[in-house]
Amino acid sequence: IELSQTLVDAGFEVLTTTGTHATLSRAGVPSTHVAKVIDGVRPHIVDKLLSDEVSFIVNTTEGVQAIKDSKSIRQAALDRGIVYFTTMAGGLAAAQSMVGDVDVTVVKNIQAYHKDEA
Repeated sequence: IELSQTLVDAGFEVLTTTGTHATLSRAGVPSTHVAKVIDGVRPHIVDKLLSDEVSFIVNTTEGVQAIKDSKSIRQAALDRGIVYFTTMAGGLAAAQSMVGDVDVTVVKNIQAYHKDEA
């Protein structure tokens, strides 16, 4: 929720699949629902990546099927040079630094920036 709200507040559109979209809706954070490839509906998330509509990805996976399903997302991100994070902590720290919520003038690892904000 915090990651998405940070991006929305900075003027970004947040694309989400079904579960995340429902969670954010309950929290009052706007997002745009997009289908997973496995849903069989187009345009799906990989279509959005390949048409250069996405510039920042946070894709967390849990379980064998989710990891398998996200392979096409990871491949499209790699092919297009799209920034890709696999943890909420990493994505949040990157988003905060992108929008100026974190002082990045001191060199330290990304986990330390997130810890400082907690």
